[in-house]
Amino acid sequence: MQQQVESGAVVGAPVRAQAQRRYPVVFTASAPEYFRIWIVNLALTVITLGIYSAWAKVRRKRYFYGHTLIDGDGFEYRGNPVAILKGRVVALALLAIYSLAGRLPDLLHWALLATAALALPWLALRSFAFNARNSAWRNVAFRFDGSYRDALIAIVGYGVLVPLSAFLLYPLWKAKTLRFAWRHHGLGTTRFAMPEITGALFWIYIKAAGLVLPLLIVALVVSVSLGWLSVQRPSAASGVAMSVIVGLAMLLAVYLPLFAYVRARTANLVMNGLALGPLRFESRQGAREVAWLYLSNAGAIALTLGLAVPWAVVRAMRYRASRLAVVASGSPAEFAAAESEKVGATGGEVMDLLDFDIGV
Repeated sequence: MQQQVESGAVVGAPVRAQAQRRYPVVFTASAPEYFRIWIVNLALTVITLGIYSAWAKVRRKRYFYGHTLIDGDGFEYRGNPVAILKGRVVALALLAIYSLAGRLPDLLHWALLATAALALPWLALRSFAFNARNSAWRNVAFRFDGSYRDALIAIVGYGVLVPLSAFLLYPLWKAKTLRFAWRHHGLGTTRFAMPEITGALFWIYIKAAGLVLPLLIVALVVSVSLGWLSVQRPSAASGVAMSVIVGLAMLLAVYLPLFAYVRARTANLVMNGLALGPLRFESRQGAREVAWLYLSNAGAIALTLGLAVPWAVVRAMRYRASRLAVVASGSPAEFAAAESEKVGATGGEVMDLLDFDIGV
């Protein structure tokens, strides 16, 4: 199974290698165009005390979806800002309840936390369903059909093991939630297929720990040494400040490679294992490239006091698209056309009025 994941083999009927063709994902958005959208969204969100943020999200997603092309065709986002605003209200209400939980008696406190844990999978299902139904390619909508039971097991059941294991089982929870989400998504009537990735994901985290451990030791030694030297001198104030700054910088130098390595390898693992009918996916993100992307973006944002955010977002999305492709024996457009006929013949799903988007 691990070989199947690493090689990107399709789960299901085999496709002859000689008939396959790559369709690169193309991202055509530009930083100046997105800057105009971003600055207007930011201003209106501030003026309306956050209410406009739902409409801002729709504008942003429609722009990015429309500029993400496969085989020459862009995606569509059909989300309703009112439904997104409803999700924001729900999120704020939950946050308020959680903030008040600490002031309640112990019994009520734990009862409230248990209720929140049971509600979390339902909220995730509603958000997944909303985003899927309002996303489309070649006029064929995505769908999500996950059940509450499966969501409860993946999100809460495995999630409980994370703190109990001192976070050593975090890769297990991550693998189960990713597999749950992808296997219940589909385009039209066809579901995504995804193999078991738990073992491979554990190996990614083990290798990341092995790569970062020497850097962490060096960072701690240098930080402690600078602190000790600064204390030995009478004018130690500047020395202490310098040791703190150097220590934080070195911790960042440790965290950034770790984050970039895990992010890039996880993206490759997931995408290279996905299949959608006759289509499979190919991801080739590089850990060093991702680390430089994050570092340079963060530097640009800091130097421009946040004005480079649109440039950084477009740059990051363009990079991810440039490393992603669809591999198929036929045209993805032909597959979408066939799915459109199936949906038209069977009738689309009835829109659930309870669906909303609770994400940012």
